[in-house]
Amino acid sequence: MVIPGRDRPDLVAAVQTRWRPDVVLSWGDTVQSPLWEGRDSGKAYVCRRYACETPSTTVEELLAALERAGATTR
Repeated sequence: MVIPGRDRPDLVAAVQTRWRPDVVLSWGDTVQSPLWEGRDSGKAYVCRRYACETPSTTVEELLAALERAGATTR
């Protein structure tokens, strides 16, 4: 999961409400890496099996994407 930038703490907080020990959350300032390449600030990218879903721009969209990916509530 990638959330570029520091302007969406609401999206970061939404991810942190899910228990997913198999998920890596990368957020904040972008770095040179394929993980960050082409990612727009202010959007959340839920990726699995080398493919990303449509970027989420709201907490509701992000929570729905996490549910589709199998995240569970803490």
